[in-house]
Amino acid sequence: MGKTYKNLFLASLSGILLGLALIFPFLNSLIFISFVPLFLVLNHLDKPTKKSFFLFGFLTGLVYFLFVFSWFWSIDPSASFGIKSQIAGFSAIFIIYFISAVDMAIFWGFFATFWPKKNSSFSWRIFLSLPASFIFFEFIRSYAFGVLWAGSETFLGSHWTMGNLAYLTSSSHLFLYLAQFIGIYGISFIVLFLNLLLFYFIKRKNIFYTLFALIFIFLV
Repeated sequence: MGKTYKNLFLASLSGILLGLALIFPFLNSLIFISFVPLFLVLNHLDKPTKKSFFLFGFLTGLVYFLFVFSWFWSIDPSASFGIKSQIAGFSAIFIIYFISAVDMAIFWGFFATFWPKKNSSFSWRIFLSLPASFIFFEFIRSYAFGVLWAGSETFLGSHWTMGNLAYLTSSSHLFLYLAQFIGIYGISFIVLFLNLLLFYFIKRKNIFYTLFALIFIFLV
C-alpha cells in the first residue's frame, strides 16, 4: 500500500511541476524534468499493465490540466449562463472545469500505455517513439475540447492547443527560434525527449551525465 501511495504522489508531482511551470514563468525550466517522476512510476510498477500505465498517465494529465483550466474560475456564471444562485453557479463552473480536465487527461493516459515493457532496454527506437506517440495524442487532444462541448470551435474549425507544452518554453529564446521551423508539436517532442534522456541517466545511475543534463536544461 505504501508503494501505491508513493506512485500516486510521484505521478501527481509530475502534473504539479508542469502546473508550476505554467503559472510561474521563472519556473519554466521545470518542464524539462517534470515527466521524470511519472517515468519512474511507470518503470518500477510491480505489475505493469496497460491499465496501470493509463491510470498513472491520466493522473499526471488530470493534475496538470486542472492548472491549465484554472481560468474557468474567473467566469461569471450569472453573465455567462444566467445562473443567479451562487451555489448553482459554483457547481456549474466546477462541473465544466473538472470534466474539461478529465477530457484532456485521457489522452495523456493513452500516451502512457506506450511505455516499454519492464526490463526493456532503452534503444533509440524508444527515445524516438515515445515522444512521437505523445505528440500524436497531443494533436488528437487539441480537437477534443471543441468536440466535447460542441461549441463554435469543433473539429470543423481551429483546434484548441491549450496546455501544449511548447507554451511553457516561451521564455527561452532558443525554443522560440526553433518553433519557427518545427512548430509547437516539434517543441513538445524535444521536451519529452529531454525528459526521457534525463530519466535514462537517472535509471543508469550515471551521476556525471545526470548533472550535465540538468545544467544544460536549466541553461536553455
